[in-house]
Amino acid sequence: MDAPVVAQLVTAGAAVVALGAAVWQLRSTRRQAREAATHAYIARLTEAEFTKHLARSMDALRLGEHPTEHEIEVRWRRFARLKHEQQIEIAAPFNMFESVAGLYNRNLVTRGIIEHQLENTAIVVFQRIEWWVTASRTRNRGYFREWELMLGWFAERRLRAAWHTSRP
Repeated sequence: MDAPVVAQLVTAGAAVVALGAAVWQLRSTRRQAREAATHAYIARLTEAEFTKHLARSMDALRLGEHPTEHEIEVRWRRFARLKHEQQIEIAAPFNMFESVAGLYNRNLVTRGIIEHQLENTAIVVFQRIEWWVTASRTRNRGYFREWELMLGWFAERRLRAAWHTSRP
C-alpha cells in the first residue's frame, strides 16, 4: 500500500473512533440528565409537605374496605359539589404521580430508579383512589391512563422477574 491510501485509512479510522466517542458522550450525557431528572422527581414525591398533602388527599377520598355502588355514588356527588379549588387541591398529588408515569412510559426517566423508589407507593395509592379515578373518567376517559399504564409495566416486570427466578 502506498502512503496516501494508508493516510486515508488512518484518517477514516480516526473519524470512526471520534464518532464513536461522540456517540458514547451523548448517550452518557443523556443518561446523566435522565437520572438527575428522575432523582428530582423522587425528591419531590418524598418531601414531607408532599407526603402530607398526599395523605390529606387520600383521606378526602377514603371509602370503606368494600364500598357499595351507592356509597361510591354518594361520595362522588360530595366531591363534585366541592369548589373547583378544593377539587384541584385534592387531585394535585395524584396529578404528580400521573406526570411521573407519563415520563416513565416514554422512557424519559430512569425506570429502574422509579420502580425501586415509587412502585409500591404508586400501586397502593392508585388502589385506594381507584373508585375516584373510575368516576372521574365519566368526564375524561383518559384521566390517569398514564399512571394505569405504568402500573401495567410494573406488573409485567414483576411477572417476568418471577418467571426468570422460577426457572431451573
